[in-house]
Amino acid sequence: MKESTQNRNYFKNNYYKLKIEPFDFEQCNYINESEFQKLSDANDSNYLLKFKINPKFYTFLIKADQISDDPVLVDIDDSVMTVMHLYNQDNPSNCCNENLAGFAHSFIIPDDMKLDEIKLYAKDTILLIVIPRL
Repeated sequence: MKESTQNRNYFKNNYYKLKIEPFDFEQCNYINESEFQKLSDANDSNYLLKFKINPKFYTFLIKADQISDDPVLVDIDDSVMTVMHLYNQDNPSNCCNENLAGFAHSFIIPDDMKLDEIKLYAKDTILLIVIPRL
């Protein structure tokens, strides 16, 4: 489910609101289970983001404290992608933002990506972003 806020020029302040799908290792070959587990078990803040290149797609793994069912915002400005995931820790009907939690990560992206085909998956506290290559 993607909602673009502008035209198809993906490198000019375009953002998507993306739904997170459940991740199952048997359904895809984006990442193997040992790589996933290594990131999941890491306690060092240097391992919060992992980037992997495959001949068919790019994968980004983000480790978070928590991942909810709330949509993820992906903002693309020139060659910088920012991934944001915010959620309310308590009651979603709470009108105050005192209990908001989440993360935002920005990173440089290559030019040869099919940005209109971004897919998001989550398992435990890991968010997997898959973007096919041109």
